[in-house]
Amino acid sequence: MPQLYGQPFKSELRKEIQELKRELWNKHKEHQETRRSLRWARSKIEALEAKLQRMEQKAQQLVAEAAQDVAEDTKDRFLQTLGIKVG
Repeated sequence: MPQLYGQPFKSELRKEIQELKRELWNKHKEHQETRRSLRWARSKIEALEAKLQRMEQKAQQLVAEAAQDVAEDTKDRFLQTLGIKVG
């Protein structure tokens, strides 16, 4: 079996090792890109969620103001129908 351990076999092993190293490096780069993309996406999601929360708060404020205006208008109309002057 000395031919199994000769130079051709060693060359094949070295070649295979180099291919595996190259494949591992490519997977590593792909993994790093994916992690960067994921971090970017998470930061965008956080920014959009914060913006959405601010918009919801603003909408709630507007609805509350509108409800208060409607309530005051309704009260004023009711008082006018009763014949009471509204300031």
